[in-house]
Amino acid sequence: MKIIIAGCGRVGSGLARALSLRHHAVTVVDVDPDAFQRLGKHFPGRTVTGSAVDRETLASAGAEHADGVAAATGSDEVNVACARIAFTRSTCRGSWPGCTTPQRGRST
Repeated sequence: MKIIIAGCGRVGSGLARALSLRHHAVTVVDVDPDAFQRLGKHFPGRTVTGSAVDRETLASAGAEHADGVAAATGSDEVNVACARIAFTRSTCRGSWPGCTTPQRGRST
């Protein structure tokens, strides 16, 4: 699967490493290029420096053809906006049951 992860903090980088170990094509987006160091030297995925709420950044990350987008920045507002933008750009929209609105996860 092609997965985009917005945010390369503790959660985003951990998710990126876990998904890449399962042989998914992972692209990580973050505004801070130094954040990508959390991924390690041998991270097989792509990195894109830019804002997760910028349409051009998401386009260069491949949002239109991604199978999923995980918004894992430190801001709930950015996460919601990123999910909404990615959803409107996605070709998956409505192509399978349940793919009608972005979902918001919250840890307890």
